[in-house]
Amino acid sequence: MWTYRCWQLLWAWGCVGACYTLASLWPTASPWVLSPSALDQAIRLQPLWMPVYLSFFAFIPYGFMQLERSALPTLRVAFQCCGVLSALVFIAFPTSLAYPSSIALETHSGLFWAWWHQMDTPQNCLPSLHASLTTMVALAWLKSPQAACKPRWAILLWYGCILFSILACKRHFAIDVAAGMALGTLCYIGAAYLHGTRPLSYKVKT
Repeated sequence: MWTYRCWQLLWAWGCVGACYTLASLWPTASPWVLSPSALDQAIRLQPLWMPVYLSFFAFIPYGFMQLERSALPTLRVAFQCCGVLSALVFIAFPTSLAYPSSIALETHSGLFWAWWHQMDTPQNCLPSLHASLTTMVALAWLKSPQAACKPRWAILLWYGCILFSILACKRHFAIDVAAGMALGTLCYIGAAYLHGTRPLSYKVKT
């Protein structure tokens, strides 16, 4: 049981990671620097949201380990499609943004933000994979028959907090998050139809 779930997670997330790495190493033109929107300017830098931002790495495995087995093939294919499409966008239209200055990061949480930033690529901003992958898992939960038994509101709250943390930590701008959510939705719907299921409907157990 757990072996099957782990393999589904590995093939899904591993494909995304491989596509992201390939796009990062692919020789491209200088990235287009995105401009902040009014929403981005209204949300100040809040490095204390970094633990919530990193909880993404628990949110994804939790979905693969707790959703019913029948939901995993659809989720895996959606992840793989999202990874390939995102990589094509990263290569054809590389984007970056003006990251916070070192002065704004002179706190313990800010130093942690800077440490994490050094490990990440400064481009490949649009679409946000953080947003797209969490959106696909959230959609899988909404469709799941287990949604009547699980605290769906808590999962959706976690999902919303991750999306906000992306903006609060200035890892992406709002347009990146919106593009990621849209791509994740399209990939999940496409994968669901491929597997012959209704993507945005769910049954409540009685």
